[in-house]
Amino acid sequence: MRGKEHPDYANSLDLLAGLYQKMGNYGKAEPLFLENKDIVEKVMEKNHPDYAACLQNLGALLGSMGNFEKSEMFYLEAQSIFEKCSARSIPSMQIVCTVLQSFIEIWVN
Repeated sequence: MRGKEHPDYANSLDLLAGLYQKMGNYGKAEPLFLENKDIVEKVMEKNHPDYAACLQNLGALLGSMGNFEKSEMFYLEAQSIFEKCSARSIPSMQIVCTVLQSFIEIWVN
């Protein structure tokens, strides 16, 4: 099965959204990251590390846009999924923990 609900299509959305994010074009990146998340959620379920990676990407984008509360929400959900799937040692989990620590430091200071 190919098409708009295939993981390869979702991956291409993620890559294009990442490019737009790096270019500073957040308005183009956000809907692509959201569509990617919806496809991965449907195809792989919410407890899959790939879904957590989608949440992590959205968290990063929203943090770049200054929407820290929503960013934190996505990072916390990603962290929970990574912990449940015993993915603590993978780089994505380490990134989530680092970003959450940054949020704590911002809010405390």
